[in-house]
Amino acid sequence: MPSDFHSRHDWRTLSVALVIWSGHFIAVWLVSIIFPGQAIARWIAVALSVLSFAALYLMWSRKARPAIRSVAGLGIALAAVGVAFDTMPAIIG
Repeated sequence: MPSDFHSRHDWRTLSVALVIWSGHFIAVWLVSIIFPGQAIARWIAVALSVLSFAALYLMWSRKARPAIRSVAGLGIALAAVGVAFDTMPAIIG
């Protein structure tokens, strides 16, 4: 195992990435409930997704880019896939 597995930076990055994902989910869900079936909900969902992807990219590119096989890299990748998955129902439905 690499020595950075127990690094606080890796676990902090993982935690923040998952908080971004859960915050995105809650915000998109609330927008879809407040504006059901309206175009404004889709635009807000897309804007929130772009902001979430930007935040995840900034986390990934901050200092040194973590390898995808690290805890931080996997957390960011999982959060990015989650953000993309959260956006699909808002755009489609």
